[in-house]
Amino acid sequence: MELRESLEQTAKRELFEETGLKVKNFRFVDIFSGKDLYFKYPNNDEVYNIICIFLAEGVKW
Repeated sequence: MELRESLEQTAKRELFEETGLKVKNFRFVDIFSGKDLYFKYPNNDEVYNIICIFLAEGVKW
């Protein structure tokens, strides 16, 4: 996620970057977070990841 970017904008950008697909609309499905998504990097940085699930509607090449 980039600064000033919404979750939907991030999903749209990432979908295009990874697949070349464009989408008309995203519908929010679920969000996952919490202690199970904790990660500690080798340099001792610590993060709690958040996973957002969207359904892509109107997908086109």
